[in-house]
Amino acid sequence: MSLLITSSKQAGTVFAPNQYRNNIKNPLIVKKDSQIAVDSIKIQRGEILDYTESINTFFWFGERLAKNASYDEAISYMIPQENDIRDGLSVTDFAEEFKEKILKPAYSLHPEIKSTDIECNVVSDSDGKFTNFQYKIPQVGSNPTSIVPPASTNPFNGTGTYIELVNGSGMPNWDGTTLDAQSDDCHFQLQPQGSDGGPLSLHNGSVTFSTITVNDNFVCGLARPFIVPDDGSDEAFTNFSGFQAPFGLGDLDRDFYDYAVEVSDDGGIRAFHAVPYDEFQPDSPEFPSFHRTDILEMREITYFEKDNGSFTANNGSNSSFVTGTPIPSASLGDITFEASGEKMKISISGKTLVEVNRVNASTKDQIPKPIGQTCWKMYPTVSFGTNGDSCDITNYACRTSTTIHNNVAHNNWNSRCLYPIELLTVSNDGEPTFEVGTLSPYLNAFNWPSIIDTKDCYQTYVANPDTPNDPVRGGTLRDYRGITNNLIGESGKRYENIFIVGKSERYIQSAPSYVNQPNSAAVLGFQPQSINLDSGITHGGGYHGASFTSSVKPELTSNQSTFIRVPTLTHETYNFSTGNPSKILFQVPKFDNSGNETGALFYQNNDKFFVDLNNTTDIRVTDLDVHFVRSNERFVTDLTGASQVIFCIREKPKM
Repeated sequence: MSLLITSSKQAGTVFAPNQYRNNIKNPLIVKKDSQIAVDSIKIQRGEILDYTESINTFFWFGERLAKNASYDEAISYMIPQENDIRDGLSVTDFAEEFKEKILKPAYSLHPEIKSTDIECNVVSDSDGKFTNFQYKIPQVGSNPTSIVPPASTNPFNGTGTYIELVNGSGMPNWDGTTLDAQSDDCHFQLQPQGSDGGPLSLHNGSVTFSTITVNDNFVCGLARPFIVPDDGSDEAFTNFSGFQAPFGLGDLDRDFYDYAVEVSDDGGIRAFHAVPYDEFQPDSPEFPSFHRTDILEMREITYFEKDNGSFTANNGSNSSFVTGTPIPSASLGDITFEASGEKMKISISGKTLVEVNRVNASTKDQIPKPIGQTCWKMYPTVSFGTNGDSCDITNYACRTSTTIHNNVAHNNWNSRCLYPIELLTVSNDGEPTFEVGTLSPYLNAFNWPSIIDTKDCYQTYVANPDTPNDPVRGGTLRDYRGITNNLIGESGKRYENIFIVGKSERYIQSAPSYVNQPNSAAVLGFQPQSINLDSGITHGGGYHGASFTSSVKPELTSNQSTFIRVPTLTHETYNFSTGNPSKILFQVPKFDNSGNETGALFYQNNDKFFVDLNNTTDIRVTDLDVHFVRSNERFVTDLTGASQVIFCIREKPKM
C-alpha cells in the first residue's frame, strides 16, 4: 500500500485551493490491478451564499397589498426573474452578481426606477463580520428632458431602425422631426433606444405631435412596444393576438393604441383607450348573454360629456371641452400626451382635452384608464390614412440608458410574458453593445397581460337594472396614483419595491400554474417572511426610492455537495447529474471530524471505499491533478488557504 500526499502548496508554488497539480521527480510505479481511495483531507472552507439553480426570487413594484386586500384592485403584477447566478459565492461576489444579474434586469422593466444605479451592499458589524445586505433601488425622481429621436442611429443588431412597422405596406420616413407616410393605411411606432431615447417617462413625461397634415383619418398616441414575432407573421403583436378589426382605430379599424387621439372630418377630435371589450355577444344555447372579457377594444373616452345623470355626470372637472359633442377637426392644433404616475393627460394646443381629477361611477368612461404594468413602457405611435400625410414630433420627454438598464424596446414586461426576445448587452457606461442575447418568456405567462388589462377597474361601469347603485361589473373605482415628492404615489399608497422570497397568496395568487415558486428567504435573509416587510421609501437628500436591509443574517452554509476529482488517473466513475463518465473519487462530508462546517477542517476517512484504477499493466505516475468540484463538475468557490488530500493506493485484493 502506498500513500500519496498532495497539497495546493508545493516547493514554493501555490495553486488555487480548489484545483492543483503536484509532481514528483522519480515516477511512482502503480502495480497492475490497483485501487485508490481518499485517506484524509485538510481544507479551509469559507462562508458561502448558496444561490444555486433551484433558488428563485420574484419582484413587485406597486402598492403594498394589505392582508385583506383584493388582488383585483392591483394594477401591478409579479416579476419573475430567471436565476442567472446558479452558484455558491462569497458574500462580496454574491452581492455584485445579485445586483447585475437579478435586480437590474427585474427592475429595468419600469422607466422610473433608476435601474442603472441599483445597489446591493454588504453590511458588517463593528468587528467586520457580515450581518446582512442593504438594497438600494432608486427612482429617477425628476422630470425628464425632451429628446426627440434623431433621424438615424446605430441600428439594432446591425439591421433594425427606430421605426417598427405595424400595419401597412410601406415603411414611413422619419428625418428627426417629421414623420411622412409612404403608403396608405400605415401604422407604425418609433422605438428609440440606448442614449438616443427610450420609453415615455411616467414622471411628467410627454410627447407632442404637431404640424399635422392629413387628407384622411389620422391617429396619434402611445402604445406598449410592438414586437414582430419570429414566426413568419407580418403583423406586430400587442398583447392580445385576437386584437383586429373592428376593435381598433385607423381606416381599417385594426390599429392598436393604449391612449390615442383620432382626427377625421366627419368625427371631429376624439379620444380613445384600450380597455376590455364592452359588448355582449348574441345569446346562444351554450353561452346565454355571454360577455367577452379576454380581448381589448379601442373604446372612446367621452371627454365632452355634459349631461347630468346617475352615470352621465358633467365631466367639466376633467376636461376643458365639455360641449356635448367632440370638438371639430378645425380646432386641431398640437396634441400632447403627458403621464404622471398612473395618470394620463391629453391636451390640444395647451388646453386640457381630458385628465384625471375626479373619479366616480359617472366619470369612469370619461377619463383615461390608469397606467398599469402593461403600460409601464410606451412609445409614440401614429396611423396615417393616406400616402403623403405627415406630422412632426416636437417634444418627447422620455428615459434613456442613462437611467434604464438594457434600454431597448423589447425589454418590457409584456414581451417577457409572451415571446422569446432579443436584448442588447449593456456596457458599464450604460451604452448598448451589439452582442445579442435571447431571453425565454416567463413560464406559463401568456395570459398575464390580459389578467392586468381586464381587471374590474378597467371595465365599463354597468349598473344592475333593478338596483342601479349596484354594479354588475366595473364597480372598482381606482384612486389613481400620481407623483408626490418625486415618487410614484402618496403617503400610505406609495409604489414599493417588494422582494417575493417565498410562497405568497397575495402576490402570486393569480398565477398558480407558475411552478418555479420563490424560495430565497433564507438565502437573502428575510425568513420567516415571504416578502420584505419595509421598503424604506425615502425622498430626501437627493435620493428618491427604496433603501432597506435584510431582516436577519442570510444563511451562509452551502447545501451543495463537494467532490474530489482526480482526472490524471485511469479510474472511471459515473456522474448521473451530468450524464457522463467522471473522474470523481470521493464526496467530502459537510461536517469534519470535530463537527465544524466552516473554517479549518480535517476529515479522516476511516471507512475507505477503494475504486479500481483499471490498469492491466503497471503505470508510471509523475503528475497528479486534484480538483474540488460540485455535482455538475464545476469547481467549488468556497475554499481558501491551502488544501491537502492524502490518497492510498493498493493492489486489488485477491478474491
